[in-house]
Amino acid sequence: MRRDQIRKLDDAFDYLTDCMLATVDGLALKKSRSQGDFVRHIAIAQAAVEFADRFKVPLSGRGQEVMEVYGRSVNAYADSMDVRKEKP
Repeated sequence: MRRDQIRKLDDAFDYLTDCMLATVDGLALKKSRSQGDFVRHIAIAQAAVEFADRFKVPLSGRGQEVMEVYGRSVNAYADSMDVRKEKP
């Protein structure tokens, strides 16, 4: 979702959740990053996913992927992209 497509509160929450997950994506793909920042952004995005689930806010894009593919776990989502982790 793009910012200009926001028409209601659920859209705004979806957009902000996607922005937080995009930050997690970007940090996961960096070999040189602050681990503290990475963990903090994962926690913030996880809170957004949990609120979306609790308040039944439909998510699209990255948020929907976290909900459906990664079992609502932003940590699992981040691990799947983390360039510092060994891939099988």
